[in-house]
Amino acid sequence: MSSSGNVSVLLLTAKSKVAPKGTEKLDPTMHLPRIELCGALFLSHLFEKVESSLQIIARPFFWTDSTIVVHWLAASPSRWKKFVGNRVAEIQQITASVSGIENTADVECQQWSWWNTRCGGKDPSGCNNLTDFGPVYLVRLVAYMRRFCSNTKKHNQETKRSRLLSTVELENALVNLVKLAQPESFVEDLHSVRTTGQVKSTSKLKALSTVLVNGVLPTRGRLNNATISYAQKQPMILDNKHPFTLLVVWYYHLSHLHAGPTLLIATVRAKFWPLRLRDVVRKVTHECITCFRNRPSFNY
Repeated sequence: MSSSGNVSVLLLTAKSKVAPKGTEKLDPTMHLPRIELCGALFLSHLFEKVESSLQIIARPFFWTDSTIVVHWLAASPSRWKKFVGNRVAEIQQITASVSGIENTADVECQQWSWWNTRCGGKDPSGCNNLTDFGPVYLVRLVAYMRRFCSNTKKHNQETKRSRLLSTVELENALVNLVKLAQPESFVEDLHSVRTTGQVKSTSKLKALSTVLVNGVLPTRGRLNNATISYAQKQPMILDNKHPFTLLVVWYYHLSHLHAGPTLLIATVRAKFWPLRLRDVVRKVTHECITCFRNRPSFNY
């Protein structure tokens, strides 16, 4: 688009590859949807080469006339068998796949598209990938917001903080995020603890013997006399369905070099106590493309 508002469309490059006649007879596994998936991978490689050569900074769109391919791309690679899963994983590394956008180039065929915004430039209306913003980003953001609020108060004008964030500020910001997450999941439990000092007998937190400590619900057990940190003695409770819990598990999975389920559970429980943590860990490890590509023999 020019400065005067005129739009021009140019064809930069094109490439095609013809499947041999009788492919399905020679290889029964190479049916039409798989051939179309190879075409989608072919397109992704072509775009990657053009982008690296011309250094294009724009949001690209990709088009395909195969609904099956779009549904493959919209799901986790671990759901598919080896041939489809490996190619879906490679395409998803280049493009962020979202199905359901109609192709305006051919409405009659009801073609679909998947769009891609790279390097964090996600479209908030269509992208639900929470792992783009980890808990470290959120903790630092909240810490700076708390510092700004503190510095704007009159009685803190002489003690303004402007250097790097301290450990205390980061810990307080983390506690604040947990304080925001818990009321969204444990409304009745928080009300019961504030009024009666304990949760109801029918609560799912009953077995955790939780009490309210500085506005947070931690667990209590037999580790109070152990020579470990306070966070390990009384980890903060999180709901397994809350988005913040998923962020935490993804962060520990990636920061510990794609830790397996056992190590991941032990690492998370050093500070947090998510309910049904094993289910969350299984979801994260199954959706991780890197972990899947290192174990391609698993069929789902």
